[in-house]
Amino acid sequence: MKRYNKYLKLVTGVVLVAFLLPQIAFAKPAPGRDGNDEEYGVIGDIFIDGLKVDVDNSVFNFVFPDGHVMVMLEVFTDFLGYTMTYEESSGKVTVSENGAVKWKLQVDSKMYESDGKQKQLQHPVCTYKEVKKENVYVPLELFIEELHAEAKWSGETRQKCEKRYASRNMNILYVNEIGMIASSQIHLYTANREREEQWGNYNVDDWAKGMWYIIMRANGEDPSKIYLNPGETAPSETVRDGWQFLYSYNAYNREEALDTLNWLALMGHRADFAVAAEVFKSLTKEEYNEVLANAEGMDKYMIPYTLELDKKWGDRGILCWDMFRLSHVACWAYHAGYITKGEALDYIKVAANAVKANFNSWDEAVDNYLDGYAWWGRTDVSKENSSYHKRYRIYKNAKADATTAKTYFNDALFRQNVVGRAKSVTTCYINDEEMQIGVNEGQIYIDANSRTMVPLRTLAEAMNFTVNWNTADKSITIENGPKGTVIFYLNSPKYSIDGNAYTMDTTAVSLPPGRTHVPLRYVAESLGADVKAAKTDKGMRIDIKTTAV
Repeated sequence: MKRYNKYLKLVTGVVLVAFLLPQIAFAKPAPGRDGNDEEYGVIGDIFIDGLKVDVDNSVFNFVFPDGHVMVMLEVFTDFLGYTMTYEESSGKVTVSENGAVKWKLQVDSKMYESDGKQKQLQHPVCTYKEVKKENVYVPLELFIEELHAEAKWSGETRQKCEKRYASRNMNILYVNEIGMIASSQIHLYTANREREEQWGNYNVDDWAKGMWYIIMRANGEDPSKIYLNPGETAPSETVRDGWQFLYSYNAYNREEALDTLNWLALMGHRADFAVAAEVFKSLTKEEYNEVLANAEGMDKYMIPYTLELDKKWGDRGILCWDMFRLSHVACWAYHAGYITKGEALDYIKVAANAVKANFNSWDEAVDNYLDGYAWWGRTDVSKENSSYHKRYRIYKNAKADATTAKTYFNDALFRQNVVGRAKSVTTCYINDEEMQIGVNEGQIYIDANSRTMVPLRTLAEAMNFTVNWNTADKSITIENGPKGTVIFYLNSPKYSIDGNAYTMDTTAVSLPPGRTHVPLRYVAESLGADVKAAKTDKGMRIDIKTTAV
């Protein structure tokens, strides 16, 4: 069974690079770079719609004095679900999506082709001295332009940097008044981002504060550093704290973080506890005495302690030990950029619902959490200086301070409904069967033109349509036998039905992570299906009736 030790010595993992890295030997980029060739800064992290674009220790994003940010192309195309090919002899670079060419670039050139149109970058594509496919660098503006993204810089301001490094005689590069050191960040927000203003008022962040407080204090951390309010973004130093904390769970990326969260939500150490308790309870008195007589060291203490806790808590077991950590890991995974804020709030809601359903106050919930901590840590609670009692004192001290108690341990939460982010869910039914959308396929959403956009391949397969791509003109052909053929064009309002040209009031688009979305009503009705939409208490329900075979 998968087990995690949260209190192992933190693995540093990512070593922060020197602030200006003059010693790193980049190839001199193609002609066209302005400013001092020897001077550039290092960007710490880049995020797209709240998720960190993952790079390893050998990869740097860097910025020139004129503000041009260069990023490793393959890292970004992998993140977006695109495919990159590089022809070393000619310097030609091709980026494709689902087999269709999106962009054509050329090393040492500012010109590139996008959907058949010639465009110009402000800085040429370049490479390292050791030219390899993965070492092709492009200006970040390519992704800002092609993803129609809004870019925001974050990090230490000029004033803060000058104060911090006044005695070090450091020549820090500034862009938009942000110091270009390894802790700076750039956030890109696309049309596909989660919009927090639509979430409504939620209280799961208050639950998170309570489940987070003792663990943070015990680890010497500031419990106020929780960035779950609408509009808040975790600062760069907290991002790195998140990485280091998650290393103790062997979670080094998004997939491993989600594995950890799901394990805590579904099983956790409470599963181990339940098995141990059942084993000891199943023993006869003679068998139990024999097991206890043969036990050595801490086992002699843990066997009766397990039965004591089982009698105390019954079916609840050590639930809060797992739920507090579920909330805690969700916060850190969000801070680290492995999950979005919305995903973090959803996991915290799971923990909050479980705690509220099984306990009546923070006193009771914390008592259960501490018992679980002692059981997992094989701690003798009879020893007053044990880590169990240190955590208990942290809680007692917090409750003794009126302000802290109200902020972190308000029992009123146990008398209220747990309120997570308000999600207006759009579901689509085809001939009364719900269209199943996988986690990586892209969700149904309403675009700026009030059209319902659905992932193309999922819709086509659900309706028994055949889909074909035409790389030359970026067209998508949807066929349904004798009923007709509909052709859509990426990023264009033009479409045709059986050769007749029409114009939509929206367009077929490609969204991260590389999924093509089409306007549902135009597709369905053009192929003879009937579409009806109705509001429900959970959001919008769309029903499609079709005779497609």
